[in-house]
Amino acid sequence: MSFYNETLLDHSAHPLHKGEIADADIVFAAKNASCGDSIKVFLKTSGNTITDASFTGIGCAVSQASADIMLDSIIGKELDEAKDICKTFLSYWESGKDAEKIGEARAFADIRLMPARTKCVTTVWHSFISHQNA
Repeated sequence: MSFYNETLLDHSAHPLHKGEIADADIVFAAKNASCGDSIKVFLKTSGNTITDASFTGIGCAVSQASADIMLDSIIGKELDEAKDICKTFLSYWESGKDAEKIGEARAFADIRLMPARTKCVTTVWHSFISHQNA
């Protein structure tokens, strides 16, 4: 079984949202010290809506794909809705339930079976929620 499916590999090799937004309204970091992943997230907002998002940084294919897929799922959403999307994904990650609610993030389903890779997937999602709670 390959844990690295086509969706994950595509988002890793050809991320849609990699790069810096110079005039971002919100910037936060996501770091996974156990693996060396270091991601910086940039959000552009209009009112309470995320109009654009990007990330920079280094890390494994899984962490890079996770950041790209997360940003894909929150662009165009209000900040509270984006936070709920991240919470839904993390709830799925813990339980394996409600996979239909997480859209393209289902690409990580097989990686759930690899506990050592949990932080590679979830760090950026947790960081978004933590930043919104600050």
